[in-house]
Amino acid sequence: MILRCSCKHEFQDERYGRGMRVHNPCSDKGPRSGQATCTVCGVARYISSATPAPKDRRKKKQAKDKGKKK
Repeated sequence: MILRCSCKHEFQDERYGRGMRVHNPCSDKGPRSGQATCTVCGVARYISSATPAPKDRRKKKQAKDKGKKK
């Protein structure tokens, strides 16, 4: 995946855009779940789309689902 990073890499600047770097997702288990590691500098970053929805948002969705007739 391509995410923003502050490290410098000439080829990836040309290929993906300035400041955009290739990242590898970390394993789904353990302390780095929901993160991706930069292939250039090795810094782990959280992936925003992988973070779970807030609890109050989940409750609203569940309430909507209960109201639907099958």
